[in-house]
Amino acid sequence: MRRLRITGFLFVSGFCLIVAPAGVAETSETTVSFNSSVQTEAAQQPSGGYAVTYPMMFSGGALDGCKGNVAETLYGRDEGAWGVYEVATEVTCDDGGFRYKSSGAWDENGFKGGGVVIDGSGTGRFEGIAGPIVQLDGTVKPAADDTMDIGFRMLIDAPSE
Repeated sequence: MRRLRITGFLFVSGFCLIVAPAGVAETSETTVSFNSSVQTEAAQQPSGGYAVTYPMMFSGGALDGCKGNVAETLYGRDEGAWGVYEVATEVTCDDGGFRYKSSGAWDENGFKGGGVVIDGSGTGRFEGIAGPIVQLDGTVKPAADDTMDIGFRMLIDAPSE
């Protein structure tokens, strides 16, 4: 008999459950930090928004040392004081990878978001990965040369190594 492990946490405006078969996956926390200087303006720009692509590295947890290739669209309002974002990320690790999509919002207090792993996108160690991802405690701080240091924590149910 397979047992299910249910982990719950509060997310922005609702309750989100992560459900995974016991022994198959564990909720893992990883951190991301990068400087906006790595962002490149995307060739296609949306009406009312701004699209960029960039690489990022994961540190800690099941994604330690993995790389993310990100396509992000930002929809700022009130001269950037707040807004929403949409992200599509391809995660690659030495032993497999997967893709996820997420969206969220920012204001003067930082940003938070949530999304899902794309069904069927897992390869290698991540084959069969499914479920939500959550981005928490997002920060954007001024840095040198008119750039910004960006960071957040991410929670995901991922196979243990």
